[in-house]
Amino acid sequence: MLVIIGIALLALSAGLTTALVALWTADSPGSWFNVIFTVMGAVFVAGGWAGYMSYLGDAAAREDAETRWAMVGPTAQPLSGIIADREVSLGETGEVSRFRLVITTEVGVLGAMWRPETRDSRAFLQTQVPGVGGVVRVWHAGTGEPFVVEVADPTVVA
Repeated sequence: MLVIIGIALLALSAGLTTALVALWTADSPGSWFNVIFTVMGAVFVAGGWAGYMSYLGDAAAREDAETRWAMVGPTAQPLSGIIADREVSLGETGEVSRFRLVITTEVGVLGAMWRPETRDSRAFLQTQVPGVGGVVRVWHAGTGEPFVVEVADPTVVA
């Protein structure tokens, strides 16, 4: 899918270039007209490329963390932590699209983020996101290494 999006962005860039050459070489109402459409097209294409590159960077970082965790995970030790802060982002229909936690542990303050792996993942509600003051378990293998945070759904009674 990423290759298809990359090819589409290349085609869009080539199409914009062709359109801008035609725009600037043909008769137009004036330079102001050419500038408006040049800026609009450039912003549109640049936004697409920025989003694509950002996604590729996130994917590479996630893959690197997963690879490193596979190596150090078996040696990870559990630490108790307390949620010091949280930030919840909601989707258009009110489901949680991601959340970030700031966790205080004996080794320091850690930040963690969750988001669904795919759009088809089971959605959950904001009340199911652990709250400030909640207890978590952090699997930690050392400074600079990736870690895993276990949190419980606060709406489930154990």
